[in-house]
Order: sequence, then structure tokens, then C-alpha cells
Amino acid sequence: MDYTEYFESEFTDIDFSTKSKLAKLFETCEFVNCNFANLDLSQIVFEDCTFKNCDLSLTNLHDSSLKNVFFEDCNLKRLRFDSCNEFLLKLEFKNCNLQESSFYQVNLTNHSFQDCNLMEVDFTEAILLDSSFDDCNLGGAVFESTHLERADFRTATNYQIDPERNKMEGAKFSVNNLAGLLVKYELDLE
Repeated sequence: MDYTEYFESEFTDIDFSTKSKLAKLFETCEFVNCNFANLDLSQIVFEDCTFKNCDLSLTNLHDSSLKNVFFEDCNLKRLRFDSCNEFLLKLEFKNCNLQESSFYQVNLTNHSFQDCNLMEVDFTEAILLDSSFDDCNLGGAVFESTHLERADFRTATNYQIDPERNKMEGAKFSVNNLAGLLVKYELDLE
């Protein structure tokens, strides 16, 4: 890549790990079937971008900017979203694998997770006001001092959230999945 900025561009079937240098700004770009795995994406700006069927697992996101970025069918394992630049951070995820990623202390107000694997994701002290977890697997996800006010967990599964250790006023849950809120009491629910 010879340019430092790309606008309204589409990148398809590109293995970015073979590139010696990446651009510093991608605005209104689409990435399809691209490989970013294990790359250093620190201080790169992605604004109004879409990633479809891309692998970004284990990338370094230190001080990167993700402004209105949509991920669909992507592998996002072990990403440290907590190291991103939080200014104008806006993310949306559909059918993505975010296993073992971290959103520690990240403000995710009004963000959407749809059909995602969120197993063992760290949401400690995150702000998830008005966010939705539609059909997401939250097995082993960590919620500790997390702001979950008005968050929607009605179709989420496998979560274990302690209402006494998180702010949950107005959060939505399905009656069929309330066991995840009572785990610490070791009740026998049928």
C-alpha cells in the first residue's frame, strides 16, 4: 500500500499480513475476506468502515480509532478493545467470534451484538447502557461493576450476572433464562 489514506475504497481477498506498511486512515471503506490476524493496527483510523468475513484475531488495537465500524461474520478473538481510542468509538457486531476479547472499562452505550460468540469476554466496568445482545452466547463472560442499565439480554444465553455486583436497572431478560442471574445462590431450578 503506497497511500497513507483511503476513502470510499473496497478491499477484497487481501492478506494484509504480507503488506510492509498499512495506511493510517480508512474512511468509508469495505473489507471483504481480508486477513489482519496478528497485525499491529495501532494508531490507525477506521471511520464508517465495514468488515465482512475478515480475520482480525490477535491484532494490536492500541490507540486505534474505530468510529462507526460494522463487523459481520468476522473472527475477532482475543482483541483488546479497551486499548482503542475511545473518542467517537462506535461498534456493531453481527455473527462474529469475539471469544476472550476485552471491553474493560469501555463505553459501549447503545451498541449492538447480534448472533455473536461472546464466551469469556471481559466486560468488567464497561458501560453497556441500552446495548443489545441478540442471540449471543455469553458463557464465561465477566460482568463486574458493569453498567447494564436498559441492556437487552432477552435472547442471550449462558450468561452469569450477579445483580448485586452490577448496575442493572431496566435491563431486559427472558423469564426462561433467569437462572443466569441466580447462579451464586446455587438453587436447583427446574
